[in-house]
Amino acid sequence: MFFNLNTISLVGIVIALFWYFSRSTFNYWKKLKIPYKKPVAFFGNAYDFALFKASFHDNLHSIYNHFPDDPFGGFFEMRSPVLLLKDPTIVTHVLIKDFKSFVNRGFTFTVPDKELNPFSGHLFLSDGDRWRALRSKMSPVFTSGKLKYMYEQIFQCVGVLNQFVERNLKNDSCDVDVKELFERFTIDVIGTCAFGLECNSLKDSNAEFQAMGVKIFKPTFANAIRVLFSAFSPKLIVFFKIADVKKEITEFFLNVILSSVTYRRKNNVERNDFLQLLMELQNTSSDPKYSVGVRNSSVLKGEEFDEIDVAANAFLFFAAGFETTASTLSFCLYELAINQDIQEKLRQEVETVKTQCGGKLTAECLKDFNYMDMVLAETLRKYPPLPVLHRESVEDYVIPDTKIRLPARTKIQIPVYSIHHDWKYYPNPEKFDPERFNAENKLSRMNGTYIPFGDGPRYCIGKRFAYMEMKAALADIMTKYEFSPCNKTQIPLSYKHGSILMSPKNGIWLNISKIK
Repeated sequence: MFFNLNTISLVGIVIALFWYFSRSTFNYWKKLKIPYKKPVAFFGNAYDFALFKASFHDNLHSIYNHFPDDPFGGFFEMRSPVLLLKDPTIVTHVLIKDFKSFVNRGFTFTVPDKELNPFSGHLFLSDGDRWRALRSKMSPVFTSGKLKYMYEQIFQCVGVLNQFVERNLKNDSCDVDVKELFERFTIDVIGTCAFGLECNSLKDSNAEFQAMGVKIFKPTFANAIRVLFSAFSPKLIVFFKIADVKKEITEFFLNVILSSVTYRRKNNVERNDFLQLLMELQNTSSDPKYSVGVRNSSVLKGEEFDEIDVAANAFLFFAAGFETTASTLSFCLYELAINQDIQEKLRQEVETVKTQCGGKLTAECLKDFNYMDMVLAETLRKYPPLPVLHRESVEDYVIPDTKIRLPARTKIQIPVYSIHHDWKYYPNPEKFDPERFNAENKLSRMNGTYIPFGDGPRYCIGKRFAYMEMKAALADIMTKYEFSPCNKTQIPLSYKHGSILMSPKNGIWLNISKIK
């Protein structure tokens, strides 16, 4: 009995301490005199997302709407205080004008350990001087001049996309999950343009690249635990050695990328692609486990850039490039299927430009698709691939036009989805209207209200490549096929709960029919 009482007392003390610790930060915003949404113990304001009751962007949107008249507001991810920025002027300051104070993203859900997380050293997760060095060295591969050389490779993949659709057409019509269709297409594009590899995702329904790619972003309980642990206390990630990416995915991409690097170096193969650039950046690896490099070209001042860093940044290009582009293309076709007048107007522009180009579309012709630019811009407004931007202050910072001083290392979130769906900036935001992005409206738009690729020095480095890929695909399929809703089409769309990205819950099913 004595033992049981001691045990019960100890358990009670542990629970009390845990309860206190989970709530110990909840006065953070009150002390700074910043309005905030009342949190609940342990979960903070992430209750619905943490329990897979809502998608990430929906959970954040409810917080955004909690401060209808405030330029910013505080909330809590578990016990971590986060400042949500609503005012576009302040957003512009953080992303551009005062960028030196917010150069870091401040992610805490990854352990910078190459054994546990080989892909933790890529550009997206890098901060400070390492990010500056990587960014300056990687930017040249994404210039319009460099991208021209990749156009033919992209269009070859477009040809395979057409073959795939043709094989599936029955009686000149079929119902297709265009989300999966474009995942396969964008994986093939990234494979050939970035790594010089044939992924065969469109030719082989069981292609390993496609299967592994989908697994990267699939919401799982393990991923949810990792994110929640990082928000509750980053030290838990370190203590339990929780990896960013599942072991099977890590091993697959490490093997593919490093094997390609080894082959190129042994056979003196050089290609005009992303992997080649990374190889030229690389120092000789100090890690004997993965060291296959023979070239020593130190470009990161005071930083080592070894084979694992090559693999990490190649993995980033693959992961970020295939999912976001596939989502945008599928959301775009979804809206075109529902809005037949917009689809027909876009088709007419494609036919006109194609005729002006002598019947063959080139990289130069893509610049003439003005209405297509508007359609894609509206798609990215309504369905931003990354619904939030993360920043962390590297020094104390006074919020513009206030006397509020944010301490260094304050976490900032900019709710892209919510700003894009705010009636103040986009009347009737659920309506799909490409005219929001005509020349006149673009000139009158307030800075900080359209940020699907971010803004400032840390804007998405692959923006030009993504646009070229999407426009090449749309320019071809719009002249051959019509898209319309089918029995499986979900109107309106619902999204996967527990997902960080905007991902449709049941895919995006549309009817594809041949234009006669």
